[in-house]
Amino acid sequence: MAVIPVVSMKATSKKLPDGLGKQHLEQAKGVERHASTLSLGVLGCFLAIAMTGTLGGGFNSHLEITNDRVALAYEGPTRLRNGMFFESHVLVTALQPIEKLEISLEPTLIHDLTMNSMVPAAAEETFKDGTFRFSFDKMAAGDNFDVKFDFQINPSLFAGNHGHITVYDGDTELATIPVDITVWP
Repeated sequence: MAVIPVVSMKATSKKLPDGLGKQHLEQAKGVERHASTLSLGVLGCFLAIAMTGTLGGGFNSHLEITNDRVALAYEGPTRLRNGMFFESHVLVTALQPIEKLEISLEPTLIHDLTMNSMVPAAAEETFKDGTFRFSFDKMAAGDNFDVKFDFQINPSLFAGNHGHITVYDGDTELATIPVDITVWP
């Protein structure tokens, strides 16, 4: 059994560490005993800006385009902070039958983003005509299809990405929507 020496509080309280004196032990008086109003104001401003979502993490954007064949929408954040995880949805509504639904993402849109998951999973994933293509089943007129993508922003991404999400019926382009994502440090 080890014996632990007991040190008297009186012995340790006589000598203060270097740089500290008895004036540091005295109770602060007046305005000095409270936090600075300037520092509280600056902290309040940062909190107010954070709550608006201006610097990322705010509300999702809804971008939509409709033509006579399809309605295409993107729901997801367009202002984010570096390192964040985020979820986005690509919503397709077939206004006419689609034999082979393909959703394509331009590499400039997902550059320095790590895709963690895609639900539902594509039947086939390819790189065709300079875009990442995800193939799904056919759709009847009036059917809705929602694909959820989970991404993480890589630390090297600064300022953001821009690109297009395009919907195809096989090789026939049905609709395209531009998406801009701003990334703050």
